[in-house]
Amino acid sequence: MRLFFVDGGQTMLAKQYSGKAENPRVFAHQAADDIIAQALQSRGVARTKIAFTSDRDATKGKATKELYIVDYDGYNPRRVTVNRSLNLLPAWSPDGRSIAYVSYRGGIPELFLAWIYEGRSQNLTGGSDKGVQAFSPAFSPDGKRIAYASSRSGNMEIWVANADGSGARRLTSSPALDAAPCWSPTGQEIAFTSDRTGTPQIWVMDSEGLNVRRLTTVGDYNDGAVWNPSKEHPEIAYTSRIEGRFQVAVVDLATRQVRQVTEASGSCESPAWAPSGRHLVFSCVRGGKWQIVTADREGRRAQMLDTGPGNNAQPDWGPWPTP
Repeated sequence: MRLFFVDGGQTMLAKQYSGKAENPRVFAHQAADDIIAQALQSRGVARTKIAFTSDRDATKGKATKELYIVDYDGYNPRRVTVNRSLNLLPAWSPDGRSIAYVSYRGGIPELFLAWIYEGRSQNLTGGSDKGVQAFSPAFSPDGKRIAYASSRSGNMEIWVANADGSGARRLTSSPALDAAPCWSPTGQEIAFTSDRTGTPQIWVMDSEGLNVRRLTTVGDYNDGAVWNPSKEHPEIAYTSRIEGRFQVAVVDLATRQVRQVTEASGSCESPAWAPSGRHLVFSCVRGGKWQIVTADREGRRAQMLDTGPGNNAQPDWGPWPTP
């Protein structure tokens, strides 16, 4: 692979790749990342993966959804769960070795952790009080803790535990429903959804549960916050109901200005950031089905990924591969 300056013809980069020829896409992704690093002085995302949930394996009369992972461009789908139940809301660990998710395999929603390259899983919230529901797992940036929503105290609140599920402690205490936590890039703050003022809105608190304040004020239904991992762009993406449809919006944390990222005729939901913070992935209704879509952080150059049949939704963009 050679990269040239067009004007002067000088070589910017020259590199040779070796390995098995059966999958040339591996070399193409490596070359793409090398070009981005050389030309833009930034890390590329061509070797990252996206997790999502799909009903493509459902049989007639039984509602099931399984987790899948694909390359960042939608190729090479790989099934992660095989339990013929509802498996939802995947969340990558920072090291890219495991995915936390919600599963109804035991009859109620509980949190599980799947080691995707080892073929094993662990129940993170089982063994607590019987009948306790848990939703929306989110790893801290250092991978040592996991935040989630749980009914353990009798009401849906935000909890934090060690990454293996031990040491769980409650952060919020409100008669309202608190759910869908996400961590700031520093790990010092957590954004979450709460209807404590009447409608679902995005709120922010310190990672210890203190200094709770409302973030969103535009829109009557805002949910599913995700913090941009880039320090260059202090902002949070989320799902917002706009003119009767759900769309993806982003709020600037410094100015509180909101920009609408999607303007689809169908609904768009469940945004997640690329590890660079320069792109978003989300799910939109296309042709009567939910499909995975990527776009830059402004919503431009939107592209639907051909991830396979069925309804494909709730994507989460994985981290950069470890060296």
